[in-house]
Amino acid sequence: IFKIKGGSSTPQRRGSQAPWVREKNIKLQQDLRKQAEHFEQKIRENNEKLELELDKLAENDQKLRDMNIKLQQDLHKQAEHFEQKIRENNEKLELELDKLAENDQKLRDMNIELQQDQYHLAESFKQSIWENNEKLELELDKLAEND
Repeated sequence: IFKIKGGSSTPQRRGSQAPWVREKNIKLQQDLRKQAEHFEQKIRENNEKLELELDKLAENDQKLRDMNIKLQQDLHKQAEHFEQKIRENNEKLELELDKLAENDQKLRDMNIELQQDQYHLAESFKQSIWENNEKLELELDKLAEND
């Protein structure tokens, strides 16, 4: 509460003020007190509003913190889930690569067998042709002797 001291800015002796000046000062003091009370009331109301706003801000801040924690937890779970999926897929890929390597080796082995079979077959054909050529030469020699 504001306290207003009465009096004029020019020095005067007590009791020398005119009654209308004294009444005017009293009226001014009353007006000033009313204004001060009005401003004090406004200040109290604004302080209450500010406290409510601060409480709301604190609540919102806590909600945001809680949401942030939940989001971090969710992201952590998702990351773990994706890491697990990646591990599983890598294991599957490794198995597939092992199968492909096995199949590749089988194909190489089969190719070697085919080449060996082809070589043996070619050697067998050469032998047969050589034997047939010898038989033909013997037959031709017999025919030449008979003529």
